[in-house]
Amino acid sequence: MPKEWLPFVPVAALVISLIALFLSGANLGWNIFKEIGLRARLRIRFGLKSIHHETFETHLSRFVFSVTNLGPGKVKIQMLQLRDARLWRRLLRRCRYAALIHDYKHPLGGRLPYDLEVGEGMDLTFPIENSFVAEGYTHIGISDSFGRVHWCKRSEMREAHRALLKHIKGKID
Repeated sequence: MPKEWLPFVPVAALVISLIALFLSGANLGWNIFKEIGLRARLRIRFGLKSIHHETFETHLSRFVFSVTNLGPGKVKIQMLQLRDARLWRRLLRRCRYAALIHDYKHPLGGRLPYDLEVGEGMDLTFPIENSFVAEGYTHIGISDSFGRVHWCKRSEMREAHRALLKHIKGKID
């Protein structure tokens, strides 16, 4: 090593030590975030669907609630929730909440609580008759094992309401 570089050796050692300290701090922060802060994300879909099968005489129309675990870990889904959060209700802090018990007896119903692995999904179906959609709820969601409620998009709930009205109008005509 040339003698001109000797004054820079302590500075280089200090820079390398600071980089190592920064990397170990970032690694510690990521590990803490991963264990405490990072929770599974769920994709929620809801709508009026037509179910076809060769054993059905005619197609079956039911509301379908779909949930998919996007990761990063396993999650237990527990209870269906409803929320009426129209703008005036939110401004006046008068949102309505309800728990929804789905149709356990129907063969397409599904069972809750259910453990979802990463990438796994579950579908729950609801009858059209006497539906909660007609009662004015703006959101449907599902609670998980971390105490959070994952809500579907409002646009999907509005579309389900439109489809219900169209279905009822088709039955009357």
